[in-house]
Amino acid sequence: MQFQLDFQIPKGDTTLKHGDSILLLGSCFSDNLAPKFERAGFKVCSNPLGTLFHPSAIATSIIDALEGNHAPKAVSSGEIWYDWRASSKVSGYTKEELAQNMAKAFAQLKEALTSAKVIVITFGTAFGYVHKSAGLVANCHKQPQSQFLTQWNGPESIYKEWEKVVDKIRAINPSVQFVFTVSPVRHVRDGIIENNRNKAPLLIACQELEDFGDYFPSYEIVTDVLRDYRFFKKDLVHPSDDAIDIVYEYAKEFFFSAETRALIKEIEAIHQMKAHRSLHPESEAAKEFVRKTEEKKQALAAEHPEVWWGRG
Repeated sequence: MQFQLDFQIPKGDTTLKHGDSILLLGSCFSDNLAPKFERAGFKVCSNPLGTLFHPSAIATSIIDALEGNHAPKAVSSGEIWYDWRASSKVSGYTKEELAQNMAKAFAQLKEALTSAKVIVITFGTAFGYVHKSAGLVANCHKQPQSQFLTQWNGPESIYKEWEKVVDKIRAINPSVQFVFTVSPVRHVRDGIIENNRNKAPLLIACQELEDFGDYFPSYEIVTDVLRDYRFFKKDLVHPSDDAIDIVYEYAKEFFFSAETRALIKEIEAIHQMKAHRSLHPESEAAKEFVRKTEEKKQALAAEHPEVWWGRG
């Protein structure tokens, strides 16, 4: 008896080879995939302003980075200052410190937008919160609910906004490739029915946005192919590590040629060897293992200087 659908990953025009850099923006599902790409030997920039769920919030961060709109849109929560356009990842104990940290985040984002070979955009929800003075926000930063109105974006408005964003990015990075995807993370705090209705316009918008790039079906892999709460964490909202591993296996087929996948296998084997911890690290056998591992890494690095081995 078969308990899982067969699914052949659709192959688009997107190609990645070692030496290419990747920018991941959007839902926390982007951050889940970032370490996978890094371990595979790619330089990755993931969400400099933190996780952003709404298409307009992601679009605003890109436009402000490109146009130099770095001045903080500050809000305080206790003794910490945040920015309406960012998650709590970017903060400061003073407005001045917040401004410095936002400027750094925007500079990192602009550099990645300029140099990335592939930009992966993960939409999380079409349901947004509009602050009465700050407009649509990326994060409510625990402010009173009375300060916000709600906004639902349909696929047409998402498409029109992102058409402009794509044009702005291609003006500075003409060869960039776009991949759009929808996060399988459930926004159940809005309600189960509401969650599904909020995913629907994202899926339709991504179909329309195939005018500008490819669609990677992370949402469909988790909700339709895996389709089992075994593949979710205890909160029954976020995909489990096993689910992320499976999605990444599909991603390797989507992004990489057979030759690149073979090289990734060698790179990951060396990372696995380096992660090994001996019970007797001072023994001659353990030291020999470390030495041989480093020799293998150096030999592969010499043969493939385009591989990125991380910040360490």
